[in-house]
Amino acid sequence: MTTDKIDNHYHQQLSALMDGNLPPDEARFLLRRLQHDDELTGCWERWQLCGDVLRGQAGLQIRDTLGDG
Repeated sequence: MTTDKIDNHYHQQLSALMDGNLPPDEARFLLRRLQHDDELTGCWERWQLCGDVLRGQAGLQIRDTLGDG
């Protein structure tokens, strides 16, 4: 398998996990992988943030940095 196919496979699994459609044994494996794969973890965090924003649940705090010059 090439790197692109592997990345695509994990992204599909991640999507299924977020939707609650990943079988339990695959979910356990993916959750273990998330503990060691910073790129995949970053993807998970970004997708969670996107979902929160779309649902109107994002609690972002914006700090005024204009005067920090």
